[in-house]
Amino acid sequence: MSTVQELQAQLDALRTQHAKEVQAARATLTRLQEDLTNIQVDTDALEKEEAELYNQFVRSKSPAAEPEQNPFKGVIVQSFFSLIDCDEGKCRST
Repeated sequence: MSTVQELQAQLDALRTQHAKEVQAARATLTRLQEDLTNIQVDTDALEKEEAELYNQFVRSKSPAAEPEQNPFKGVIVQSFFSLIDCDEGKCRST
């Protein structure tokens, strides 16, 4: 009869241990889900910022694009384009 009681005590101990392990695993899962959500929010913000920077600096490659934002931007952009995209009539090779 004591064997049945010992087995019952072991079963109760295993159930208690299992419940603690399940609780710890759920807490870890909750923390990982929160981390994943935070990473997704950060990723979305970075993608939005990247798109804004792309639109601001890369998309408009023509020298006359958006001169109303900054009156000197057109002059500066034209200067850079004349250095980079110069034709043979405007450039000399040294």
